[in-house]
This record gives sequence, C-alpha cells and structure tokens, in this order.
Amino acid sequence: MESLKQSFVKLNPRVMIKNPIMFTVEVVTVVMLIVCFLSLGTSEYGAFGYNLLVFIILFVTLLFANFAEAIAEARGKAQADSLRKTREETPAKVLVDGKIHTVSSSRLKKGDYFICEAGDTIPADGEIVEGLASIDESAITGESAPVIREAGGDKSSVTGGTKVLSDKIKVLVTQQPGESFLDKMIALVEGASRQKTPNEIALNTLLVSLTIIFLIVIVTLYPMAAYLNIHISYTTIMVNLLHKERSITVFRKTPVHVPNMAMINAVSKLTWRAFERHYSLTTYEQLISKLDSTIPVYPDWIKGIACALGSAGLAFLYSGDMIAFIVTIICSLIGYFGRTLSVRFGCNEYVGIALGGFAAMVSAYGFYSHIEQASLVYVLVCCTLFMIPGVPLINAVIDTINNHILSGITRAIRTILIVGSMTLGMAMALYFSPMPAFSFVDIKPHVLSIEQIIGAFTAAASFAVLFNAPVRLLVSIGIGGILCVFIRNLLAVEFGFSIPGATFVGAAVMSVIYVKVSTWLRTSSTIIIVPSAIALMPGILYYRFLFDMLHINALNESGLVHMVQNGVTGILTIVGIAVGVAIPNVLAQKYLKSLKERRIQEYLATRHINDGQ
Repeated sequence: MESLKQSFVKLNPRVMIKNPIMFTVEVVTVVMLIVCFLSLGTSEYGAFGYNLLVFIILFVTLLFANFAEAIAEARGKAQADSLRKTREETPAKVLVDGKIHTVSSSRLKKGDYFICEAGDTIPADGEIVEGLASIDESAITGESAPVIREAGGDKSSVTGGTKVLSDKIKVLVTQQPGESFLDKMIALVEGASRQKTPNEIALNTLLVSLTIIFLIVIVTLYPMAAYLNIHISYTTIMVNLLHKERSITVFRKTPVHVPNMAMINAVSKLTWRAFERHYSLTTYEQLISKLDSTIPVYPDWIKGIACALGSAGLAFLYSGDMIAFIVTIICSLIGYFGRTLSVRFGCNEYVGIALGGFAAMVSAYGFYSHIEQASLVYVLVCCTLFMIPGVPLINAVIDTINNHILSGITRAIRTILIVGSMTLGMAMALYFSPMPAFSFVDIKPHVLSIEQIIGAFTAAASFAVLFNAPVRLLVSIGIGGILCVFIRNLLAVEFGFSIPGATFVGAAVMSVIYVKVSTWLRTSSTIIIVPSAIALMPGILYYRFLFDMLHINALNESGLVHMVQNGVTGILTIVGIAVGVAIPNVLAQKYLKSLKERRIQEYLATRHINDGQ
C-alpha cells in the first residue's frame, strides 16, 4: 500500500522533473486532460472518448512508472534497514586491559581488539592477530562453503556480518565507524553510490532522443497544419494525387468504420469501366455518389451472427465439439452486441471493444463453471477472437513494405490499440473469475479432419461477412481458409515446422495462389486473401500468455519460461500471417503495375473529348 501511495505522491512536478522523460509524459497528460474538458459537447478538439482514452493511457503509464520506482526504493530501503539492524544489534566482545566487555558493534573504532568464538557474528572489519577459525561468508559473498582465516599471511582479514563456525580468534579493528564493508553495502543498496550500467545509459539515451523528436513533431505539426488550413485528427485521411510533375493533396475527416470489401470491389470495377467507356469526370462522380446507396451492406444482426460463427469455427478448428461450437456462438453474440451497443451509446470504439471482450469472456466462464463439459475450455479461448484486427495488421505490413511508412505506422498503432482494448476486457474477466490455464489445448492436433475443414471454412467465410465481402466470394474465401490451415498443419505435424514458420508458409502459399484466383473472379486480391488468413490466428497462445501474465506471481521458473514462449510464439505467428499475406500481394502488385500503366495509357490515348457513353 505504501508503494501505491508513493506512486501518486511522486506525481508532484518537483519530484517528476528529476526524470525529464517522465516529466514530459506528465505535461502531455495534463494537456490531454484539458483537451478532454474542451472536447465535451463539441468536436472541435476531437472526439471526447478518444481524448479520454489517450489521457487514461498516459496517466496509467505515469502511475506504473512511479509504482515500479516506489517498489524498487522500498525494497532497497528494507534491505538497507536489515543490514543496518544487523550492524547495530551485533554484540562485540571487546578486549580492554585483558578483560572482555560486551558492547554494541556500532561503538567499535579503529584500533580496538575483540574476541570471536564459534557461533559469534563478526561485528566489524579487521585483521586476525591471534588464532584460526572457520568462517561462513555466505552473507557477503553468496558462497555457502566456509573459508579458513588465520593470523598472518594474506588470509587474515575478516568482514563484519560474517559468522565464525569453529575455534576462537582475536581481531584488530581496521576501519573507522561508517567505513566498513557493511556500511558501504548499506550505502550501495540505498542508491547513494549507484552507477548506471551501460545498458541503462544506452536506454536512457534512446528515450531522450525519442522524446526530443516527439517534442519537435508536436511543436511544429499544429502550426504547419494551421498554415495549410488542415484539420488534423485521428480520423483524418490524406489523399495525394501525383501525375508526372503535378501533385494534389487533399485532407478529409472521415468517420470510424470497418473495411467495406464490397465498396473496394465496386470502386475498382467502376474505375476500369470509366477508362474503357471514356467517362467524363462528371459522369464518374455521379456514379461514385450512387455507390453508397447501391452497394448492399450487411445489417448488424447478420454481422453479429457471422462474428459468432467465425469464432465458433475457430473453436471447431481447435478440435472443440458441437457443444463448444454452440456455446461459442452464444458468447460471441453477447460480446459483439455488447460492443455494438456501447458504441451506439456514445462510448469510444476502443472502450466498446474492451466491454465486448469482457462480456464475452464473463458469459463464457458462466457456461464453463455451470456445465461439466471439458470442451468448453475452447469457448473461453475463442469467444473474443471476432475482434482480432487482422485487416489493419496485414494492411500495416503491406503499407510498410510499399514504403508508405506513415500509413503503415498509423495502421500498426490502430492494431495495437484494438489488441490492447481486447486484452483489457479479457484481463478484467480473467482477474475476477478463477479461469483455468488450459495447458492441454493444442493448435495442431491433425493434418486435416472434417472438423477442421468445417472450422476453417466457417471462420474465413464468416469473418469476410464482417468486412462486407460480396456474397459471391464467400465460398472462395472459405476454401482459402481451408487451404492455408491445411498447409500449416501439414508442415507442423508431418515435417516438424515450428508454428510461426508453418503459419508463414501457409499464409504465403495461399496468398500466391489467390493473387491469381482474384483475376479469375474479377476482384481485388485483398478482398479474398485477408479474410482467408484469419483462420490462422493463434487464439490459444494469446490466451495462455494473458492468463500467465495475470498470475505471474504464482509462476515458478519453468512457468515463466512457458509464458515467454507462448508470448513470443504468438507474436511471431501473427507477424508470420501478416508478412506471409503481404509479400506475395506486394510482389504481384509490382509485377502488374507496368501492365496497368500501359493499359491506362492506351485508354487515355483513345479517350473521347466528350463525356462518353
């Protein structure tokens, strides 16, 4: 409790300024708090929910940093107090005029003589002038084996705080009060003479550099935007049109939305039709404006059912039975509509994700705790997987590979925020419910079974509905999910590949095949490739890592190793999916780029002056 109290006490700017980096974070936190109040009832300063979320993240970061520092200081103080107590309470048998007097070790001074026998703790540093003894120095050196110290030679020195195991010695005190080894150790523990390690110096240099860059960007970004009459927010999109030496850049504020694959497909088709039929700009704009009303969008109840079926498909994919399949549908529906309703009531998107994850996990635990069915463990693992941000993650990798760094970073940050919100909701449910660790669940039980075919197909096709993929493409997407799962399991089970490596190959092979399939289906490759890869998501590894993180205090050394392994394997698997999907897609686009440019030039060369037909 004292450490928790100190984490708030250390928020005092006079204390925080000693650490310039965290002081900067504190200043930004205060600014975000002001922005939160300013954004109430108006959109001029951005969405209130988003500003509040940023403020909470920054504030929690400050508290966590202060809490960690307070714990370290408390431990150091406790150790120092223990050592100081040992020094002050150790009795010393001082030899004065041939007689032995027992005094406190703190009263010893340089030049005094004291006697130590078997079982006595040596009260001060000194040199043995008479006798020989076996001494336990484990309190100082950590070595459990006793050492022999005797008068004369280079093994006559003894250290205060060590213990005599046998025989008797007469010792001359060689250090003044406050200069003993024990005093130096106390000062070191308290941090009075602590020096930073090279790694700490390097890390501090990196943080200082990043902080300076952050400050430069923040200071210059708004004036530049104001000069260009640009309103920047987290929902601002930048469109840059470049043709030869002419460039047009436009900024537009957009609402938060999920990917609409059908719209992407329709815009792509309309663009090529505009070239083929020589549409004027006016005609093209009119047709574009009609797409919002002509492109069908799945209603929320269908998306909810699709999300539930997708999560249930993953439970089936992990070898769950029909009961687990049905219960996963119910719990995922609860989580989906919990998220949807929270957003409709004005909650921030990420708050809605956290509430949805919490609702799904708590309902899953309700079924698990009241129904004696072992397969329900799969429900706990899979009921929240409909919120996995597969599309922004894959698009972030694609943008980064294509050297669209700013867009890639933005999508990567969005991915992290979604995963963080999911984790928060699940962690709350896990914290308040005694859920099991599920060490027996395996993600590669078979190369391919009927259950896995159904699960992979259902997961891929259902998640495609969430992204509003056209109905005619759902079967192809489902087959793509089966294909990449089959390749992953084949490599993992039959050829001994690691899960991340097998997942990468499965995603890459599926992506290569479906780049060609997309031309036959006359659609964008992204529309069918990205949902197909969702079936590879490592939900079980993610759950195990999260569960162990919440119970880290109860883990032994082997448990910590398994926690790290699950976390690293899960992260590498997710990265493998993204990179496996992105690389073939990018390479194909680069290959087709010259063909597209030649085709465009041919259309432009034959374009009519009038509006066309």
